[in-house]
Amino acid sequence: MEPLFLDGDGVVAIRSNRATVGQLRVAQHPFETSRWLLKRVAAVHSDHTMRLLSDSTDHSAVDSRQFGDVDIRGSYRVILHFRTAVPGHGIKIKLLLRPYLPNCE
Repeated sequence: MEPLFLDGDGVVAIRSNRATVGQLRVAQHPFETSRWLLKRVAAVHSDHTMRLLSDSTDHSAVDSRQFGDVDIRGSYRVILHFRTAVPGHGIKIKLLLRPYLPNCE
């Protein structure tokens, strides 16, 4: 099975201060502010923070296990995922208005 996101894929995301478990979010890395992360929400806490985990089973993946929970404020909810065009196949687009579950296409 191929990963959900491949090099060259794109997303459209909107700023949202409400996160739910299962959502894909774009958030600034808490220690490397020039770096943005695309991760799945694993938990939402009452102090307006969320736990972000990678879908990757690669143990080198960077997520909340390394840097802790992140503030929901200032993060973005992914609403559209598009795959770059493959000659003769067009563009594959997924609208993500509900939490995206990787095994349910």
